Amino acid sequence: MTTNGTGQSGGLLETHKRGKLGDWPVIIGWSAMLIFSFYTCTHMVAAGDTWVAMACGRHFTNHPVDTVEPFSANSHKAGPTAEEVANWPGWAQRITETLGLETVQKWHPTGWVNQNWLTHEIFYRMATTLGSEEEPCYNALIVWKFAIYILAVICIYHTARLLGVDPVLAAMASCFAMFIGRSFIDVRPAGFSNVLVAAFVLILALTSYRNALYIWLIVPLIVFWSNVHGGYLYAFIALTPFVVWHLMMRLPRRWVVVLYCILGWMVLYGLTYQFLGHMADMFQRYVPNQTAPVNVLKGDWAVIVLLFTVAGSLAAASYRQLSEGSLIGLHVTASVFIFVLLMLCYVGCKLPEDLNPLGEKLFKDAADSGLVAYLGMFTLMLVLGVVMTYMHGKA
Repeated sequence: MTTNGTGQSGGLLETHKRGKLGDWPVIIGWSAMLIFSFYTCTHMVAAGDTWVAMACGRHFTNHPVDTVEPFSANSHKAGPTAEEVANWPGWAQRITETLGLETVQKWHPTGWVNQNWLTHEIFYRMATTLGSEEEPCYNALIVWKFAIYILAVICIYHTARLLGVDPVLAAMASCFAMFIGRSFIDVRPAGFSNVLVAAFVLILALTSYRNALYIWLIVPLIVFWSNVHGGYLYAFIALTPFVVWHLMMRLPRRWVVVLYCILGWMVLYGLTYQFLGHMADMFQRYVPNQTAPVNVLKGDWAVIVLLFTVAGSLAAASYRQLSEGSLIGLHVTASVFIFVLLMLCYVGCKLPEDLNPLGEKLFKDAADSGLVAYLGMFTLMLVLGVVMTYMHGKA
């Protein structure tokens, strides 16, 4: 240890050696995570996906990836048929007539492409490389299973650490995650989605807490993910709120309030429109002799009200003399107004008459679930709005 000329020791040159016991929590934590990972991988779901994967992998190894893979129920020849084209919109039919049906079939395939094809080929090649085509080495698939879930627990732990979680708590949470997921873990394509979800969340955490350039890691991840399992859709679902959140947090708070409320109103409108459409479909399917409840949102009134509300919201945000507190109060009032207005569609939804008990339960459950979803979405919208406004003020 040296002095810095002031008689005090130079802090940058000091070293603090950890005692021998200082490493024990780390060793215990990683040992526990590995033990739970191994324990998780000992469960066998005995799903048929493993054998389907081997059969499909053999097909893709000996043939190009195609739409006529013989082991999927949805496989069929690529390209729309003339009967399908006849049901297309007029402009699409004119394009087909101009280009010719064979050209459209080539560039607009509608055949099934096995979304797990790469996992299937990986499974087959691993088993036959370490074994043979006549006697595949199935233990290779078990090694794959252990490897990906060890990677998953590593990603979970480091994500928790990036979020500022204590190392001991991060290790405990990682062990708990592996234990909870044990009954869903098997040798199947979904295994890739399980580990890639953890890797995807880790990338988002690195982007938020380390460097924005880490976001580019999702490009190769999703390219790989979209070829090994259909769960890649989760990445786009999760990326949407991530991008919206970060964009809003970089705007002035008054504009955050405006854009968030407008987005919330649109979501409530879309949810209500979907509910009324679903109820109308149920009427048509089960009680065609009765008139379905009028879908009041099909008229122009709801759209006109929303447009006027949105226009008023934008005008209020542009009016600088209006204080931020008044702006927030105005949008809370407008949100409650929209909520009550659309709520009338749920409360006034008339159920069919003269139904048997099973039919009454069917329609009542549909109406109740729609109402619960609407109330839940509005509650979530309020909670997220409060959190976003508070955190934006702290930023």
